[in-house]
Amino acid sequence: MNKEKKTIACIMPAVALAAADGAAVYIYGVRMLIVIGICAGVCFVCDILCTVLSHKHIDPYDLSAVCTGLAIAGMLPASVPYTLCAAACVFAVCVVKHPLGGIIPPSAAGYIFAELSAPMQVLRYPRAAKIPLGTEPDLIARGDINAFSVNSPYSDMELLVGRVPGPAAAGFIVVIVICAAVLIYSGRVSGIVYLGGLFPAVWAYCIHGIDSAKALLLGSMHLFVLTFIISDTDNIPKTRKARLAFALYVCAVLIMIREISEVSYPAVYAVMLTAPFRLLERTEEKK
Repeated sequence: MNKEKKTIACIMPAVALAAADGAAVYIYGVRMLIVIGICAGVCFVCDILCTVLSHKHIDPYDLSAVCTGLAIAGMLPASVPYTLCAAACVFAVCVVKHPLGGIIPPSAAGYIFAELSAPMQVLRYPRAAKIPLGTEPDLIARGDINAFSVNSPYSDMELLVGRVPGPAAAGFIVVIVICAAVLIYSGRVSGIVYLGGLFPAVWAYCIHGIDSAKALLLGSMHLFVLTFIISDTDNIPKTRKARLAFALYVCAVLIMIREISEVSYPAVYAVMLTAPFRLLERTEEKK
């Protein structure tokens, strides 16, 4: 890969994530911008320190740590305490990324760390409006949002443009879909894996109805995680045949978690269960 192509391949995921997070800044204001800065900065610094301490070469084109920070910022609520988002980023880079060598995508691990550490701060969301820096916003528990109930106060347009309380950048569906299309076209996201990740919505529609399918695609982090974590070419097998197998595996895991568990966001936890697939692939490559 020549220098120009390598630069583009490294920059595009960061630009796409910045676009999704930028939509959250548009909705929530300066506080969200601070959260993004903390997450990206902490991940970048931790990555440099871990690289130096492990006596590895620092690649100036490697923006994976920045992408990890941008992804974590987008999955957390805009009202998240600054210390919590910083701790999630330290965990993602120092405990998961470097020690485990990419077997588990660090951004998903960082989010789960934050959720399990402080569920009251992570699973309660501010209203979709500018958050004053000097006051604590009124928070809504995830189970109280009811965006897809019969008498929902939210229109389909509000669901598409993130005007519903929830994870900061995961609700602006229009921007995420555009980012997904660009990343698939550029080869940074696998179309095969992406389609596999969308199939659970068809399953939800056939088994539970249209509201369940809408809740999966519009009311959770499903599309965000599918676009920026699950289908990213850094996190999936390299060959077409292996990617097809991975897509089927991801689809089955997503459906299983959604049907038999009550975790907050099945797609994030599904990332953890794809680790054995990546580990098996690496084992086969070494033989």
